[in-house]
Amino acid sequence: MTKIDVNLDNGDGVTPLIAASKVGCLECVDLLLARSDVELNRKTIRHGTNALITALVHRHIGVANRLLARRDLYASVKRKNGDTALHVAAYFGYTNISKKLLDRGIYASSVNRRGLRSVDYAVERRHSDIVQILSNYSNLGGNR
Repeated sequence: MTKIDVNLDNGDGVTPLIAASKVGCLECVDLLLARSDVELNRKTIRHGTNALITALVHRHIGVANRLLARRDLYASVKRKNGDTALHVAAYFGYTNISKKLLDRGIYASSVNRRGLRSVDYAVERRHSDIVQILSNYSNLGGNR
């Protein structure tokens, strides 16, 4: 039996893993992650998002946690607008995801194309718990 190409995209870089992350199908994500040939860090062409950022934007925390459990996930990827997964987590108020990203070494001081850091999103959206967490990380300041 021939295996299907789990990395075949739709022309915009959307792979089955990114699509499953978008709709929040945790079972689908698990099946795809079980494949040794799945490309975990692929990005879409239009927005430059990977499966992690896609899951966060579409508010599928279970999927995001499953992806973050993979050590081979590149968590510091930036979208075309410069947002990282930490920007998205701070915007939506995902405290535990923010902690996990920081523990993985993502830079809290990363600036998007509008000049905003994740802490700026957390303040704007009044997520004081995330502001507190981010302010405790030494890499928050520095190069804006």
